[in-house]
Amino acid sequence: RQITKDRYIKILKKDHPRADCYGYVLRSHVIMEEKIGRILERGEIVHHMNHDRIDDRPENLHLFPSQKEHRLYHLQEKTYGNH
Repeated sequence: RQITKDRYIKILKKDHPRADCYGYVLRSHVIMEEKIGRILERGEIVHHMNHDRIDDRPENLHLFPSQKEHRLYHLQEKTYGNH
């Protein structure tokens, strides 16, 4: 297990299609994939609802179909205070 400089947790999963060159993948991605029953598609964004990047509980993770949708969410959050 590793914690990145941006405070995301990576786990060793060498057989994962998105594993880095050392065999690590973001734990939040693995948990989201288990939650939805498939591998994440390129461009999909896993968001931590409480903004705590090490809180990878399934109920804290939300899947956005694109970076654009993720940015819109944050824009609305700032505008309307929906945090």
